[in-house]
Amino acid sequence: MSLMILWRKEFIEVVILCSIIVSTYSLNLIPEGYDPHIRPNGPDGEPVVVGISLVINSINEVDEREMSIVLEVYIRVAWHDPRLVIPPNLYNDSDCEDIPLNNEIIEDLHLWLPDPTIERVQDMHSAKLLQGFSGVRLSRDAKIMWGKWFLINLRCAMFFHNFPFDMQTCHLDISSYFYGTSDMLFTWEGNGIHASPDIPKLLSNYIFTFHQENVTSCYSVNYINDQYPCLKSVMTFTRRYRSYMMGVYFPSFIFVIVAWASFFWPPDAIPARTVLLITTLLATISLYAGVQQITPPTNYTRAIDNWFFACIVAIASALFQYAVILQ
Repeated sequence: MSLMILWRKEFIEVVILCSIIVSTYSLNLIPEGYDPHIRPNGPDGEPVVVGISLVINSINEVDEREMSIVLEVYIRVAWHDPRLVIPPNLYNDSDCEDIPLNNEIIEDLHLWLPDPTIERVQDMHSAKLLQGFSGVRLSRDAKIMWGKWFLINLRCAMFFHNFPFDMQTCHLDISSYFYGTSDMLFTWEGNGIHASPDIPKLLSNYIFTFHQENVTSCYSVNYINDQYPCLKSVMTFTRRYRSYMMGVYFPSFIFVIVAWASFFWPPDAIPARTVLLITTLLATISLYAGVQQITPPTNYTRAIDNWFFACIVAIASALFQYAVILQ
């Protein structure tokens, strides 16, 4: 009985000691009077500067019918919060400038967060294995860098007047949802936006180019703040038209040549000429109908529509011309 009491006493002492150690090394960055609802100030009371960087890892889909693209993106947001108190023993006397932390520390400590938003987003979600694909790094100078992986469905206005020789331009713009430039400023962190060199290999139908603009503020009379922080970038998708040349333009051109070649046949071969002209006309119309099934519908005339209209008119005129000759 005495051994049991002694063991329980030692166990309680060990638990108390571990609790003291944990509380000693628990991370507490929040000073007294810290308000997570109020933004921090920059040097000399200036607006807080928020640095943003993105890595476009892949473009999973370009949906022409829905006019949207699906991006796999790594987003990083960095800002200074000088109100935080960094424990001197946090870095264990190492030379590292920052340390990695779990993403939940932001919610646990109720830190202030900036409000960047990606414009024209239809859907946006992340993934999780043991933990979410995210993390936080804390620097010695109270700089917080937050990063997370996202799969973004982004709306993109597409115009197909020159289809299949068209070029689509999609905008990836980031702006503050509520703050104005007097409260917050956006800047590109590091290299800004970087697109993976493997993207052109994944897009078999397009030539992909990327351009980052040096725009840090936008203006809108309908916004709550006339001038608000924003960052802009442009993605360009130039269609590869070789398959259309070989599978659409060249066959339809051959149909027109064959239809007009019927005039070199003997004049008395009336059934053969008629069958040939009607067959080429139906083949051209059928090819055009097949193209319509695989291309996005529009309420305006495209370049490929004009081409097929010219081909159908050329074949039909040969048929009518032959009918006039027979008269």
